[in-house]
Amino acid sequence: MLVSHAFIVGMSVVLIIIVIATMKTTINDNRDFVGRNEITQVCSIMKSSFEKMLLEQVYISPTNASGGRITVSLPQRIADMGYRTRLSENDVIIETNGDLLINETCKIGLNSTYSGSTKGGRTLFELIRYSNGTREIKIGNV
Repeated sequence: MLVSHAFIVGMSVVLIIIVIATMKTTINDNRDFVGRNEITQVCSIMKSSFEKMLLEQVYISPTNASGGRITVSLPQRIADMGYRTRLSENDVIIETNGDLLINETCKIGLNSTYSGSTKGGRTLFELIRYSNGTREIKIGNV
């Protein structure tokens, strides 16, 4: 009788461990899926902001000039994790920081120099047109 009770308790503990492990895996898979979808949306917001500022102008100023500013509200968190977005050459790199790491790179494909980073929230996009005809887009938190 004592052996059968010990066996039942042991099997119950094993089943509880299996359920907990399965739930943890399911939760992480869901967070990964949701996080990648939210990163795609952040990339789309950033690309459309860049495109709005980079309308071609025929006139090139003889001095460095501001080409415009846009303030955008990006999500504070992605998949309930903090994140960092940085610009590198012609790419937007988005990295989450938390127990689940999701890193994505979005191609911009617009002819400009990009610099800066943001951690979400209110973000300023600024276009600077240089006298030699080049353009630079800077981003940063407001």
